[in-house]
Amino acid sequence: MLTIACSPAQRIERITRRNPQLLERKTIIARDTLIYPGLNFFRPIIIRDHDTVRDTVGNTEFEYIRNIDTLYIKVKSKPDTITVEIPIEVDAVRVYESKHEIPLWSKLMFLPLVLHILYRFITWIGRKMDNSEAKR
Repeated sequence: MLTIACSPAQRIERITRRNPQLLERKTIIARDTLIYPGLNFFRPIIIRDHDTVRDTVGNTEFEYIRNIDTLYIKVKSKPDTITVEIPIEVDAVRVYESKHEIPLWSKLMFLPLVLHILYRFITWIGRKMDNSEAKR
């Protein structure tokens, strides 16, 4: 029995010839999530003349508390989840050209085996024919 197979490059070429949609560029959305745990900050600062201020910016609350000659700064930030979507264009099938040629000895490696089997088969048939003629 003699089996013949094509190389992977020939197989990919045949598949892409029959299905050209495999070579179209596609866009994949990569989602990256960052969880921001929040921030709590409290630090006293000594100062003489200052007013009391309370402010909220987004998820962050600032509070400046003045007590006689000390200013307390209190910062609270709520936890938040940040999700970023990054579009990435990719080829569905990548075909790479071989950088080196397959050596001839590798292509003809099974030729001696095939010739030997063919020789044995022909000699076996020849013996069968000689034996059948001798019996007549």
